[in-house]
Amino acid sequence: LTARRVGDYVQSSVVDSNGVPWTVDAMTTYNLALAYRFDYDDTAMKITFGSNNLTNEEAPLAADTFGFDPDVHNGFGRTFYLDLRASF
Repeated sequence: LTARRVGDYVQSSVVDSNGVPWTVDAMTTYNLALAYRFDYDDTAMKITFGSNNLTNEEAPLAADTFGFDPDVHNGFGRTFYLDLRASF
């Protein structure tokens, strides 16, 4: 289990009607991976199942083409993956 936290920050290029800069909220995502190693004939194998952004957090609102800041956050929700590797 790993976590990635991006703290809040000020997006000074955007201000409200009072001239106060926009603050982009913080975001924390959690990733989980489970792996199993085994031998198949004379080949070392490893299978991994994982999930990125386990809690399905949405990127915080920011002034950008995508509605979030892609230089800091990503727009992917929860994703799953399966990885199989073989060492000969």
